[in-house]
Amino acid sequence: MKTKLICAISLLCVLCLMLTGCGSKDAAPAATEAPKAEADAFAEDVEDKDFSALRTPGSQEAAYEYTAFFRPAIDGINQPYVGDTMPYYEDGTYYIYYLKEGGDSYNHSIYLATTKDFVTYTELDDPIIESNRGGGQDGWAGTGSIVKVKDEYLFFYTGHASSDTYEYIEKIMLAKGTTPTQLEKVEGWDITPPAEIGQKRDFRDPQAYYDAATDTITLTVTASQGGVARILKYTLSGDLSSVTYDGVIFTNTVGSFWNLECSDTFKLGDKYYLTYSAQDDTLWYAMSDTPYGPYGEARRLDGKLFYAAKHVESPEGSFMVGWARRSESPSSTSEVSGWAGNLAVQKIVQKENGDLTLAPVESIANQYTNRRHLAVEEDALTVQAGARFN
Repeated sequence: MKTKLICAISLLCVLCLMLTGCGSKDAAPAATEAPKAEADAFAEDVEDKDFSALRTPGSQEAAYEYTAFFRPAIDGINQPYVGDTMPYYEDGTYYIYYLKEGGDSYNHSIYLATTKDFVTYTELDDPIIESNRGGGQDGWAGTGSIVKVKDEYLFFYTGHASSDTYEYIEKIMLAKGTTPTQLEKVEGWDITPPAEIGQKRDFRDPQAYYDAATDTITLTVTASQGGVARILKYTLSGDLSSVTYDGVIFTNTVGSFWNLECSDTFKLGDKYYLTYSAQDDTLWYAMSDTPYGPYGEARRLDGKLFYAAKHVESPEGSFMVGWARRSESPSSTSEVSGWAGNLAVQKIVQKENGDLTLAPVESIANQYTNRRHLAVEEDALTVQAGARFN
């Protein structure tokens, strides 16, 4: 005989959504806490979807409505996914640039989706920066960032060569424009790895910051030197006429990670932070009392289901925008090694001692505050995601 487990699970719903990228649009009417008898009666009126016959990740995903996450529209019969994200905020709008994997995207070109609340997204159909279909230095477009300098938008991105015959497998390249939605590649402008790094690949993921007071751009780049993952710093003049290499600001000392992907730096309160995703591991952060280090011991910020996240700040708070891992197996929901997934956002919370943690975004969590119970066929409920929390 079926038994019904009645529980307040708004937080659990949000947690499950962040791990799987799935969400239901059904919600119960607003109410305060109710006695069990009232909850039982209320449960009888809710038409919960029956997923018992859905045995594959694809069929389970297709049964849900995506209201808390974003992924690109289906292209024909193919489902594209969101790779590394490059968030930017201006005048009430979050511009989420991302490497689009699959569909009409050539070699994961850079596309754009905008949102004002992390719930409803507008997807732009055409690429913002397309990988070079004729091959060349940017035969593959890689992760970067956009910054506004006076009245111009500068998008620094990774140019990954179409073959190993090129002298530099990766360079930092540039596109620019007068709006954040229309950019043109700048031919002949690039940054190559400094000679002291000793190799000409694994030089990517530029993150830019503009200082109007000095009219300079600070650019951080992830690189590998002697098999050790490092993060480098450059100073550029606002007109891009000069580029100065300032040296290494962070060296990995934990594990054997060979690349610290999608690094970002920002300030919260009186502390400065560096975040990165250690390939192929988790999201990490290190803390400093001064800009660009020296940094203290690196710590994990989240598990392996949330990857390549970067910081974006607005009057609503500070957020980490990344992608949620997915399964490429037709039968497994716990094997989640597929590259790219659903766009995911979490709020950054700073503790009194300066440590960071992540929390649900209010606009997302508010969609589930009224769903206060769940009917299941068992006496216990277990949330499981394989070994991807390690």
